Amino acid sequence: MLQQIQSGIKLRRTATVDKSAPHIGTEALEQEWEADKNENYYLDLGLEQWLPFVHDISFATTSISLSQDDAKVIRACYRHLHGHAVSVSSLPESLLLPLIALGRRLQPALNRYTADGGSAFCKLSGRSPKDAPLHTARLLEAHSERCRQCGATDNNARLSCLFDAALELMRVRNVAHCLWLLINSFRIDEDLDVAARHADRWEQSVVFRSWWPGVSTDLEFRMFVSAGRPTGMTQYNHLVHSQRLASNASRIGSSLLAYYEAHLRPRLEGTQFATLTNGRFVIDFAVHPDALASESDGAIADEFVRVIELNCFYEATGMGLFDYHKDADQLNGGPFELRVRTEPLPHAEVKMENEWRTLLRGESDTRRHTDQAWRQLEEQLTQPAPSDLG
Repeated sequence: MLQQIQSGIKLRRTATVDKSAPHIGTEALEQEWEADKNENYYLDLGLEQWLPFVHDISFATTSISLSQDDAKVIRACYRHLHGHAVSVSSLPESLLLPLIALGRRLQPALNRYTADGGSAFCKLSGRSPKDAPLHTARLLEAHSERCRQCGATDNNARLSCLFDAALELMRVRNVAHCLWLLINSFRIDEDLDVAARHADRWEQSVVFRSWWPGVSTDLEFRMFVSAGRPTGMTQYNHLVHSQRLASNASRIGSSLLAYYEAHLRPRLEGTQFATLTNGRFVIDFAVHPDALASESDGAIADEFVRVIELNCFYEATGMGLFDYHKDADQLNGGPFELRVRTEPLPHAEVKMENEWRTLLRGESDTRRHTDQAWRQLEEQLTQPAPSDLG
């Protein structure tokens, strides 16, 4: 959740270029080459490239191919809603109709997870729209309610509630919600832009993954793997101090390291994924809170662990409590270390983007909200499709 909360390195670096004069030297070409290499590396490691090897220890997943025309509609909606100084709240019919058509194609896949009262996590082949909750008044309401229920008064507790409230808004129960997330995410727009620049290798999908009830943001972890060997691991949401995490850090670290050796290494060694990455990648894990319910110091049972995803390990990777450059020797060669925040971070809010700081204060910038577009999608997608009317 922190990549969209904190400023970070984008997939493609930008630079001001004076086109009125000829280029002198190779710096611009080298930057373009480096950006192209990073983008291809990112596309190499989409969900389709790693899920087949770990599907049985991850979440049930359904992918629906996304055409380049579908992507253009999603991006056009994003530009319409957010391409101005103040967000536009609703969609015109010219964008709403093709978006509704896409939603009806996605509906059967989503029904697999929601038919019996369940829910799903929605994403694309690369990243998820975790930044989209910023654009709804529902986030402030959910945050306030969660703080009330938890009795959160200090900034650390309120920040933890904010992360969990935003995560809950990623829990999809209908296709209107899914579409709203996709068209309100800069992350999604950026990923589709990267994919469009490499149209010759287009392989994008809308992905539904089963929701794990009870999962919380303080028990997500990122493991760094170099030459096929884990060299470090960090709590994912590193701005928050979690007492249950700090108290169980040693147990969690040893358990996830053992889990990798027992379940990840055998599945990945010798695969195309291992070849593509040269054994250098990151793994995101979720540990269920029920694993910490007992006072046991023993290993965490496999049933309480899920692989969320595998990702690139390069300069643009979110590093949590590690630093890509300062910790390079350890990250490249070990020894393995789990880093967690052992006490609240003073003034953690200064490390957040302004929109999230505003929410942490119990306020919200309504100019960014697009709830009317959400309501439009709900109204349209609760009506039967024309073909169902006979």
